[in-house]
Amino acid sequence: MLRKIYAEIEFDQEVADRYAETNGLDEPTPIDHLEKEFGWLEQSGFTLGKAVIADGDDDSVWERYINYLFEWALERAEDFDRKGESPMSYERFETKAHLSAPLVLAYPSIVNVMIADLGNGEKTDAGDRTSSFFQIAKKKVGDSWKYLNVQLIERIVAGRIDKDYYELYVVDDMNGKDCHSFETKHLSENELFTLMSELMERIEKRAGIRGVPTVRSVQNSLPRKKDQTVEETNRCYRWLVEFMADNNMSVKELADFCERNDEWVFSRMLEDCEEGE
Repeated sequence: MLRKIYAEIEFDQEVADRYAETNGLDEPTPIDHLEKEFGWLEQSGFTLGKAVIADGDDDSVWERYINYLFEWALERAEDFDRKGESPMSYERFETKAHLSAPLVLAYPSIVNVMIADLGNGEKTDAGDRTSSFFQIAKKKVGDSWKYLNVQLIERIVAGRIDKDYYELYVVDDMNGKDCHSFETKHLSENELFTLMSELMERIEKRAGIRGVPTVRSVQNSLPRKKDQTVEETNRCYRWLVEFMADNNMSVKELADFCERNDEWVFSRMLEDCEEGE
């Protein structure tokens, strides 16, 4: 007799990306990895049926709704006292999501101001310079506003200039999350701009509805080089971010431009990225 199990599985994308880069593989999706790892479980009687990605924290309102439905079902699966209850409709969920959606207060170019502000914050225990805290986004919680604040830290590795890097220290009071950090690989303004762009993109994506473009979705809509590596994919992403900034475009304007000129963008992007290797 075959039994059916529904389970919540979390996946570390960074682990998969490092594995793919080390082994020269294409950028994997969580489903790709799940199918690969399930090969080991088949000998124990487990088989993988349908699978879907449901990132409740970072994706569109629609994907958060799918995530909500899964959680709703799992919480009630064995609670017979709640038999007969129904989940909220998508329309109601979407309305609630927009009422509590975060508002982005800055552009990625704020990193230039943050770099100029280094030294105005309190030094770290290691003596590294820091900036003041900057409000990047806000969200209405109850009757008050909660903020996402970011501080820039200039990490200096003694005797190793090539190992110096920037760190964005994030205090997220909007969602009540623990403080966390994002780091560049080098002491590079371009890398810092890309990092800030990715952070703001995550915030805007969470605030958006189905179909709202992001730089990553624009990239995925363009032609792709055969056997493109993870590093090449990341370089192309940075090129799009810089192209958008150089031309004072919004993400929507970038998406429209790429849709009309996809072949030109693809060839120019590859050419510039190859010259920058």
